[in-house]
Amino acid sequence: MRSISLPQLENRSSPADIAVQSVEGDIYLSFARIGDDLLPITRGSGELLRARSIDQMHSLLRNVPMGTAQLLLQTPYEEMIGLEQERSTTGVPLAW
Repeated sequence: MRSISLPQLENRSSPADIAVQSVEGDIYLSFARIGDDLLPITRGSGELLRARSIDQMHSLLRNVPMGTAQLLLQTPYEEMIGLEQERSTTGVPLAW
């Protein structure tokens, strides 16, 4: 799987659109839209960039030139009512 490291993002000359996904409770992962691809953001070591809060993720990404930022929330509604569809994702703009 392709990814982009935090140092690479910080050194980009053009801003990237950022998506932060709430995975489980208090675990947040981040992604950068580069062209048509949504790439996971990693630390310099290659480990996925994770945070325990939106504020912590914002702090980790403070030096990244950003276009837009949004929080991605998966809604289990279809699954809860018995449909066999995948969970839908809702994007909420972040004012970073």
